[in-house]
Amino acid sequence: MATDSRVQSIGGAAASRTFCAGIETLAGELASAEEAERLRADDAKLATKMAGMDLAAVMKSADPQSEALARFTGLSPATMRDALAVLVAVLIELGSGFGLWVVTVGSEAKMAAAPLLNAQSPSMAGASSPQAKMAAAPLPVKKPAQKPVDPVKAFAKAMLAERATGEVTAAELHGAYVEWARREGIEEMSATALGRRLSALQFARVKRGGRVLYTGVALAAGSRVN
Repeated sequence: MATDSRVQSIGGAAASRTFCAGIETLAGELASAEEAERLRADDAKLATKMAGMDLAAVMKSADPQSEALARFTGLSPATMRDALAVLVAVLIELGSGFGLWVVTVGSEAKMAAAPLLNAQSPSMAGASSPQAKMAAAPLPVKKPAQKPVDPVKAFAKAMLAERATGEVTAAELHGAYVEWARREGIEEMSATALGRRLSALQFARVKRGGRVLYTGVALAAGSRVN
């Protein structure tokens, strides 16, 4: 008995699932039918609108710019389309003609300037060449080579005077030379070297009383030794 009741319970559950599945299928079919009905209604509305439209009027409005200008000017759209076409053609011709004029004038200007440039180019090239720069640059003035000055000769000329009876000791002469050399910025010379150089210059000297005397000369008045 218990087994029979369990079998009946299982069979009832299967029947319930089958019934629910059938309900869901019917609900889906109903929704599809409603959507199809709505689409058919939309199609009918569009067809009604298309039937009420004037396709000739729509085609006449293919050029809204011409129609707008026609409304402003009071001319017909066809006249405005023709006028716009003529204006565009004129602008194209003017642009091409102006461009050709610019090119022609530029070429003529270059050709006219070419002889002047060619005439100036040799002089300009010559002016920029190293030879031209060397020729244009002032030549350095060569100073005549100065002979080395003999300091003993310069000293004798500046500090000695000829005197027939004059006498100057070697010590006084050397002291005067040292003073003069320091004043003139010349290197000093020893008494022996000075005496040797004076003898070479033919200055007469004698030895008297154990002293060396240079005769025939006297120290100039500007010497502090004197």
